[in-house]
Amino acid sequence: MDDPFAVFGLEREFEIDAAVLRSAMLRLTAQTHPDRYTDPIEQAEAAERSAAINRAYAELKDPERRARALLLLRGHVIDEKASPPPALLMEVMEMREAMESAIESKDSAALAGLRADAETQRGERLAAIAAAFQRDDLEAVAGQLQGLRYVERMLEQMPG
Repeated sequence: MDDPFAVFGLEREFEIDAAVLRSAMLRLTAQTHPDRYTDPIEQAEAAERSAAINRAYAELKDPERRARALLLLRGHVIDEKASPPPALLMEVMEMREAMESAIESKDSAALAGLRADAETQRGERLAAIAAAFQRDDLEAVAGQLQGLRYVERMLEQMPG
C-alpha cells in the first residue's frame, strides 16, 4: 500500500485539516497535470502521478478510509470476518427496524429524527476513533470503525 500521507507531505494522523489537504491536492494536481508535457512518455508518467494523487486524496478525505489506511500503515490488520459485538448488532438492528417502519409509514419526522441520531452517532464514533489513535489503541480504533461502517451504511440507505 502506498502511503497517502506521504503523497501530500502530511503527518500520519487521523485528524487532518481538510483545507490543507485540498490545497495540497490542487497544488500537486496542477504541477503534475499531463497537459503540461508534450512528450508522450512524460505525459503518461504525469497521468500516473495524477492518478496516485487522486487515489491518495480520496483515501484521506474520507475519515473511514483514512483510519483504515492509518491502521495498515501502523501494521494493524483488520479482521473483516470478525463478528461485531452483540450490543452493536442489537443497536443496528433496532435502528434499521425503526428506519424501515418510518419508511413504510412515510413518517418524515421520524426519518429526520433517525437521520439526526445517526449523524450524532457518526460524530461520536469519529471522535472516539480520533481519541483512540491519540492513545495508540488500535484495537479500539478497529472496533469503532466497525460501528462507524454500520452507521455510514444506514445513512446511505436512508431516504431524503
